[in-house]
Amino acid sequence: MFLTFEDETKATVFANDVTLGGVVNTVTVQLSNSVVKCNLSGGDACQAYAPAPEIFSEEYLTEKLETKAGWSFPAPDEDWMRGYPQEMQDFMESICFDRDPISDGELGKEVVRVAYASYIAAEEGRKVEISELRNLKEVLFDEGCGQDGRAKGAGIVGTGDS
Repeated sequence: MFLTFEDETKATVFANDVTLGGVVNTVTVQLSNSVVKCNLSGGDACQAYAPAPEIFSEEYLTEKLETKAGWSFPAPDEDWMRGYPQEMQDFMESICFDRDPISDGELGKEVVRVAYASYIAAEEGRKVEISELRNLKEVLFDEGCGQDGRAKGAGIVGTGDS
């Protein structure tokens, strides 16, 4: 996906949830005067090598690992490394202390708008302005649900149906 921000800066985003070799959650920011690389899952905190898969056959190493032979990156505490307890802590504190959570539903809606705009752009072969999707409910449910109960456009991701 190619993004142009309000200040005319640009970004190229590559994303998927199934990568050969396991999950990869990284962000690389290439600037005109520097480069910043982030490993969001901390997936390389621990490394292990086994010449044969039988060596770790009974051990859980990490999700979506295709083989336990060769180099792997076991997750010492996978939930912690992925931030799940911290998310729950923030959620509970936002209720207890009557404050907004760090990451709220509005942020989630903006992420969906950007992702959905990229699907529309790919399908229609055109640039899609986020402002076209300001009312996401209208875009997704413009004429109610289809006969299968899904929102109109819900099948756009990878299936070609709408």
